[in-house]
Amino acid sequence: MTISFQVTLGWLSLLAWCAPGAAAQAAVEDPPPSLVPHEHVLLSNGMHVVLNPDAGARWVVVDLVYGLGSRDDPSGRSGWAALVAQLIRDRLDAVSATLVVDGVRSEVTLGRDRLSLRWEGPADALPRVLEAPRVVLGAPVGPLDPARIEAAAKAIPREAPADHDPYGDGSLDILLHELMYPVGHPYHHPMSGRADELAATSVSELDRFVRRLLRANNATLTVAGFFDAEAWRSRLESWFGRIPPGAEVRHEVVQGAQVEIPRRFTLHDPGARPRLVYAYHTGGWFGPGDAECDLLVPLLAHDGAGRLHRRLVEQDGLALAVTARHTVALMGGLFTIDVQSYPGVDLEAVGAAIDAELARLIEAEPTDSEVARARARVLSAWRAERDDLAQRATLFSRYVQRLGHPDGFLTDEQRYVNTSARSVRRWAKGVLTPERRLVIEVRPELEVGPEGQAPVDDDAAAFVPVMPQIVERPSGLSTWWVDWPGTQSVELRLVLTGGRVAQDGTAGLAELTGRLLRAGSGALSAGDFAAAVESLGASFTARVEAWGTVLSMRVPVAAVEQAAVLLHDAVTDPRFDERDFERERRSMSWETWGRGPREVARARAEAAHYGTGHPLAADRFLDQLSLRELTRDHVALFHASSAQPRGAALILVGDLEPDVVERVIDVVDRDWPDGSGFDVTSLPRARSDGVRVLGVPHDAGSPGAGPADADRVVAHVLLPASGGHGPSQLTARLLAALLDDEHGPVQAELRARGARQVSARYEPRRTHGLLGIDLQWSLDDTAAVLDGVMQALGRVRRGEVDAAAAARAQGLLRHELLAAYASPAALAELWAGLWLDGALPVVEAAFHRALPLMGAEQLARSGRALVPGDELVIVLVGDGDRLEARLEGVSLGFDADVNEPSDAPDHEAARADGAADEEDSF
Repeated sequence: MTISFQVTLGWLSLLAWCAPGAAAQAAVEDPPPSLVPHEHVLLSNGMHVVLNPDAGARWVVVDLVYGLGSRDDPSGRSGWAALVAQLIRDRLDAVSATLVVDGVRSEVTLGRDRLSLRWEGPADALPRVLEAPRVVLGAPVGPLDPARIEAAAKAIPREAPADHDPYGDGSLDILLHELMYPVGHPYHHPMSGRADELAATSVSELDRFVRRLLRANNATLTVAGFFDAEAWRSRLESWFGRIPPGAEVRHEVVQGAQVEIPRRFTLHDPGARPRLVYAYHTGGWFGPGDAECDLLVPLLAHDGAGRLHRRLVEQDGLALAVTARHTVALMGGLFTIDVQSYPGVDLEAVGAAIDAELARLIEAEPTDSEVARARARVLSAWRAERDDLAQRATLFSRYVQRLGHPDGFLTDEQRYVNTSARSVRRWAKGVLTPERRLVIEVRPELEVGPEGQAPVDDDAAAFVPVMPQIVERPSGLSTWWVDWPGTQSVELRLVLTGGRVAQDGTAGLAELTGRLLRAGSGALSAGDFAAAVESLGASFTARVEAWGTVLSMRVPVAAVEQAAVLLHDAVTDPRFDERDFERERRSMSWETWGRGPREVARARAEAAHYGTGHPLAADRFLDQLSLRELTRDHVALFHASSAQPRGAALILVGDLEPDVVERVIDVVDRDWPDGSGFDVTSLPRARSDGVRVLGVPHDAGSPGAGPADADRVVAHVLLPASGGHGPSQLTARLLAALLDDEHGPVQAELRARGARQVSARYEPRRTHGLLGIDLQWSLDDTAAVLDGVMQALGRVRRGEVDAAAAARAQGLLRHELLAAYASPAALAELWAGLWLDGALPVVEAAFHRALPLMGAEQLARSGRALVPGDELVIVLVGDGDRLEARLEGVSLGFDADVNEPSDAPDHEAARADGAADEEDSF
């Protein structure tokens, strides 16, 4: 089970909770006409149950939502809602571990106004899944004692502090809430709480908090997916209707949230892009102006059509990217405009351009066509949520608590339909005014001194990549370490050879082995091993890459030597328990059917690129029979060959003394098992068959198949790029940045032809690199988009690279390179990747020195070598028959033939074979 904080939601915001009494009263009134078939049962104890059978899903989602969030934290007791969420997670650990065997995943999500517990899995697991909410509703957190509360408080996921990296994941929201809401307001503090206030929590206080809010009459249970509602209705009433209700739950509503504004808040970060953020207060969800503010998001910031995007990105060239968000909760919302600029651009000029466009919007109504486009975009996103099983379950519970009944779909849709150009302008005038805003600016330059001039220090401004100290042992184990003063934790990475290249075509063997390395060692079971790691305040993960396995630990500085013992034992004496093996193997198999079309396209493209017989062509998602035939002996033999000190690397980053590093190395570098090791020098080369277009039908018989979308095509374009490691890789990475630039000419042309969600990435491999491009489009645009892809790659091959586009690619790649040195964790990951790909940190450092010299001319010269025309693979995932028809007559720009769509793997045969042996079936 995972636990996360729901910090932001995009256009559809957090739920505004109502008192149960009002909800029950609304439930007896005639609801509006239904858009989504469902049943709503109000139990005698005040609990709402929503049943949403979906015959096409073959999947079930169970959602238990409480009207409890961080806004319910008592004054001076921030983080209590997060503490309750963690206690529930701990209570459900045993149940969740059992459900994983059935292919069920679970999570606990905390928002400002809601606590959500969700279980997702195959339909036949529904009877066992429903045991979990029964456990929670019967006794939500279990018996409380000081030790348990203290342990849960330490385990709460920590949000980023507001004064560090305000433009990173989640931390901007924390900063905005601290600045936009006064001290004492429920939205002012971080949801994870403050350590001193959590430490002061008493058993009696927390017990009263839980008893008041975690009641059946403050809960909504939604069951959605493939099940028989009639058969389950009476059973659910019997199971959950007997749970006693509590007193009526009332939530305090705080008014007057605004602090003194307008204000400016300036941050200086030499490694950041210049950035300007405007923030404004808005009303509550489903309140006046909520729909109009949602429409302002695409109207202002949508790529190509948004007013701010056209002005700042396309017309004036002042910005790299423009985004807007409208996030809403019970006690109001925030509308933010976020503009990222280029080094050297005057933020005052950016601000003046923003002000001019906002003034123009307020002075004159937007056109009807602008509002219609914005409305269509918002409704499209809303309908996608309605079609998604898990998000639909969330919508049901939100509507119950906000409207008193679960069928708010028509009401939700109509509030957007009823907007107009006049109403949008009226709310823009009331919200987006200079007198009502907070401005946050991020400046990369240094603080200005008392003389009004920034100090000039070229040496201080120059970026110098960190180089590790390297320790070589006779066993062959290499250690890279760097002392990072002031850190509270240490990042450890142990990198083993092997990985997917060594699994000899046996799909899933490497990944299954990596998963089992987390499941105990020696006498320690999986649970005991996890408890030992947690007792150190540490974390432990293992992941499998193409060329090896990476074991990762994050541990407090004081416990690094004890953590090294656990790391060593996990590698040299893995448990490989039979039950753990069966659970992980079955879990991997179930994940096949939950994988989306994008992952399918990527896997098929790599399989086609490498060709039959190549180890990297084996993909467990495409070869269920191979996965089924794996045994523990396979895993043990595979691991024995990879767990060798020769060729392995130990990476340490943190506040460490040299003698501590030596002791850690001594612990890790002892008693390794004997084994033959892997020889990866004689791998077959990936085959070259010319440009190939492969079609993969994505229907009920395909892995990852969800609700049918007959008009969508998901594609992955894969081409080898000369690179590996060395100077040519820099050009390959620049090419990837050029294609990934959402404001560049390549994506602009592809979007004009109908492509959506275009992104590109470069992955270095020891012998070469792989450049992948992900796209989506409507089925009717297939020929146009494919032609656009070939035309764009053809221009790169011919050296037709625009200077401005090349400069943007340089900026994007510089950001990527610098980000790898932003934290100990990022640096450890960088070095682990370099080791796996056979490179050294000095190579990465050379990229920083060479990057300013790599302009359009250099990129153009390398285009033909980087985009070989005879090894291109394009995989299209969509409606098989209609997709094949669209490919007829398509001509590719590299003068290559188009292959007919290939048949999907025989998943039906795999399932039939598995059904014959029920004990081993997946």
